[in-house]
Amino acid sequence: MARLKIGQFCTCKTLYGVLIFLLTTVFFLLCSLQSCKNASGMLTPYAATDTLRNKDKFLVKALAMPVDSIVVVKHFRHMYVFNEKKLLKVYHISLGTSPIGPKHFQGDRKTPEGIYYINGKNPNSQAHKSLAISYPNDNDRKYARSFGQPTGGDVKIHGLLNGYEDEKDEFVKTDWTWGCIAVTNEEIDELYSHVVIGSPINILP
Repeated sequence: MARLKIGQFCTCKTLYGVLIFLLTTVFFLLCSLQSCKNASGMLTPYAATDTLRNKDKFLVKALAMPVDSIVVVKHFRHMYVFNEKKLLKVYHISLGTSPIGPKHFQGDRKTPEGIYYINGKNPNSQAHKSLAISYPNDNDRKYARSFGQPTGGDVKIHGLLNGYEDEKDEFVKTDWTWGCIAVTNEEIDELYSHVVIGSPINILP
């Protein structure tokens, strides 16, 4: 009889432990799913903790799938590219020479912040090749108009300025653009071939 009670106790304890484990797992999965989406439903790089710990692996990985969404974190100087919410690769980027804060006006040399779209490709850019970003949007125009200022535009993801290819190492160490997002020529070649027109790009501070 005593053995039976002990056995029953152990079985209940085991089942209780399994139940707690399952509930905890479900809780953390739900938290992870919630934390990896922003208001637009796009994945953010904060969900890709393994990527951040092992980012070098993704910095050298070649793209093999179309890119249908992009996330930029200005503070990290990283650009994350996705296919159907699967992280494909991380790029080191350069920003405008006044990188802190969102772009508001023409000539402020800031890189925009917010959700935009890739709305064009230029194979003959003055910076090798480029992908156009849909800045300014209606909110940008309204804000600039309230200050009596032009918004500026022509914001791109692009490579190095033509004629400066031999100085690549110097460019990638600094923020040098007028507000665009810059990568190397090899990287813009890759992005140019894989980024789908109309893809959203979420640019975070």
